[in-house]
Amino acid sequence: MRYQPVVYWRRLAAASAFIIALSGCGGGGGGGGGSTDGGNTGDEEVSGLTMPDSVSVVQTRQSTDTQSSSTSADGGFQISRLGGDGTLEPMTVANTGALPDDSDYRLDPQRAHVYDASMESLNMVNMILCLMDQTEAENMVNAGAYYALVDENKCEKGQNQSSSATQGQSSAGNGKQYNRWVIESTRADNASPMRVRIWVPDGGGGDGGDDPSQNIMVQVTATEGVSADNPFGAFSLDYAGVVDAGDVGGTPGDMLTMMVGHLATVDNGLAKPQFEFVEVAGSKMDGAPAGLDFGFDQRAAVLLDDAEGSSGTARTSVDEEYTDPETGTLYSESRTYDTAFNATHFKRVKLDNESSQTDEACTSREDFNSYVWRYNLYHAADGSFDGETVAAGERVRLNSGFPFRYQDPQSGDTLDGYVGYWGVWLNGQSTLPDGASVERLSFDGAEGTPYTVNVSDGRLTRREAVQKPLGSLTGDTLEAWDVQHDTLGYPGEAGYESWVVTLNASNEFVIVQGLTWGESGPEYTDVAPSTVSLTNGEQLWLWSDALGGDVVYTAGESSITFYSHATVMPNDATLASGDMLYCYDRCLMGGLTQTQVDNATSSTELFHPTANDVASPYTYTVQISGGKLSLVDNANGMAVSAADLDMSGLDQDWGINTGNMVPSTDGLSSVWDVYAAPVSYNWETGGNDWNRVVTVSDASTGTLADFDQPLRFAYEVETGDDRNGDDSRAGKTFMLEYGGNGDLWGFPWVDSADGMNRWYPAMNLADGVVLSSGGNDFLVKAVDMEQTLQDAPGECGTLAVSDSLTLPAPDDIGTVAFAWSDMPTPANEAPAVIEGEVQ
Repeated sequence: MRYQPVVYWRRLAAASAFIIALSGCGGGGGGGGGSTDGGNTGDEEVSGLTMPDSVSVVQTRQSTDTQSSSTSADGGFQISRLGGDGTLEPMTVANTGALPDDSDYRLDPQRAHVYDASMESLNMVNMILCLMDQTEAENMVNAGAYYALVDENKCEKGQNQSSSATQGQSSAGNGKQYNRWVIESTRADNASPMRVRIWVPDGGGGDGGDDPSQNIMVQVTATEGVSADNPFGAFSLDYAGVVDAGDVGGTPGDMLTMMVGHLATVDNGLAKPQFEFVEVAGSKMDGAPAGLDFGFDQRAAVLLDDAEGSSGTARTSVDEEYTDPETGTLYSESRTYDTAFNATHFKRVKLDNESSQTDEACTSREDFNSYVWRYNLYHAADGSFDGETVAAGERVRLNSGFPFRYQDPQSGDTLDGYVGYWGVWLNGQSTLPDGASVERLSFDGAEGTPYTVNVSDGRLTRREAVQKPLGSLTGDTLEAWDVQHDTLGYPGEAGYESWVVTLNASNEFVIVQGLTWGESGPEYTDVAPSTVSLTNGEQLWLWSDALGGDVVYTAGESSITFYSHATVMPNDATLASGDMLYCYDRCLMGGLTQTQVDNATSSTELFHPTANDVASPYTYTVQISGGKLSLVDNANGMAVSAADLDMSGLDQDWGINTGNMVPSTDGLSSVWDVYAAPVSYNWETGGNDWNRVVTVSDASTGTLADFDQPLRFAYEVETGDDRNGDDSRAGKTFMLEYGGNGDLWGFPWVDSADGMNRWYPAMNLADGVVLSSGGNDFLVKAVDMEQTLQDAPGECGTLAVSDSLTLPAPDDIGTVAFAWSDMPTPANEAPAVIEGEVQ
């Protein structure tokens, strides 16, 4: 049986991730919320026990020349709950001194963990903690079973997330993909253990392949919460990943265990904080079914010398194997590390066969770099926003959508979903049909409001041009597609799908790499530098991750043009039904049929010939009706749609789109001027969810549900804005968007280039940086970050690793005492928590 190990790892890690994610069944000895319901004695309020919510071998210590610190004296190889005593001090460049002490900006916790090569075995643990952070379990003790919608993509860290890392771009690439978890947290009274049970269904829909659906079950018993004296608390957490045996050649309906794991504190009798972790999966499991093409075994043992984590030791290991399904070749690798740290330094030793020391490194706990995964935005001053009064330091809140229930008329199944600005997410199904009826779920248990689903045949995007001096691109790397291969003189140049270019100090674009697409993404090949030759007035089209997409340069000019993008919704005030759009290049024909597509030898045959006369454009009419927006080709009176067409034969699986269209031809002297127009539009259509707009309207009134668009920023870097003191990007511009709740995106991603195969944002903002949009100023604050220790060769002195720690064994993994079939049905069908926000 074939498995994709990376996909399998991601899904099980994501689910199990939630495991430790116990982020806090807060309360008790270090407690969060609680309830006076079920299981309580009299009127006593029972609180949960706070679990740790991040893991790293060692924490950083404040240095005089760094801007970020941990106020908890930072423990060693520890799971630490950063928040409360462990909250990172906001790293402030300015603008925050007058904020109230009780503002969201001051109170929202920041979480950080250190990444090092020795900590690879804890990657999944940190993903678990990140996911659990979205469940708010600490506030749901004794509240009964409940649903939580979790965005697992938020916890994909250390991977290339630049837009150029994904082949096939779309204006709707940020759509939400949730997974619905069932959680039950109970505690009889404040003297009893807290017990948590979690059911995580397979959330990999859309990954495709032959992998069977896999589900995760987690059980936790906690007897002591996190405290200053006990940074880990006292708990035991076990989990199992299961698949239907029928999917792997067994008896359908039987559940086959494919992964097991264990994380627990250890009572060593020395009053020293200690924990252990072990996970085994795939072919590494005893009794694993034959034919699995992957397996992994990862373990960790950690011992601190004191509660502050001023010093300690650890041992970690990773053992993994993968069989290439095409060649049958078995690839395997094992890595074991011993580590030790004191108040100032961290020493890592890689072992050969768990005994011989083969590689050694010394790093500083005081000198480090911070890389931000998630930011929140806060209002910089008292005022109004989106029609509401806001206070300085208040977290920016956007109306992102609501959950609903849908009964499939074909299968009779009742499915749960979520609708918002980016469209629809539906549990167990890819999309909803036009005209479908859904019920908006009410969090108070009341009967929901019925809504009608409206599915447009395409997506209209408005592009607003932004101009910057040409010199602002100096040193930047961009991609170019339309450079003529046959004029460059590179051997085998036709093998490259695009080129990487940079702008030199003489304002010349120079090709430095060729780009091709491999199975793992873009692959770059260095080439001999070659200057791109342009005649005056000739346009060069480029792609920039930093600027959010297309960049156009017209030879002879001193500026470049790039664009901000926004989806045009049916209730958008900028366009009305009956408005005209004018097109000259890539003007898609209306009324396309499958026969036309099948007979075409190239996708260019689906477009009208280029209009070379500025006075004779092709015209299109915008039509808005019933919550849907469509585009009609006035040349034949037919709608422009490929929503029901199979375009794979023309390599248009991702959809097809028009060139720029303008609302007026006034001021155009050339047909190519549309690409520098202040406002232009593009229409895309196809068979994918991202090729069309989905809205919902109140079934009784017809009123369209209105959701907030992301906030958009053309952000120019100022000296001092970078979290790590790197001012090399001062003066550079980035197109950023904020979708709420930690979602600020737009920075390109760069390889760490240290052999760890980690990708980090190219820019990491300091807390207090101001972003401005629509006349409003917002403050930035990092809420989740990763830190790397800087090398300190020769400085570890007498610091020595120890081989005294014993790694846990698979036999230490406890049995999950409940089955997948024991999953309860929450009384309220509406999710109680969405992305960490209690509803």
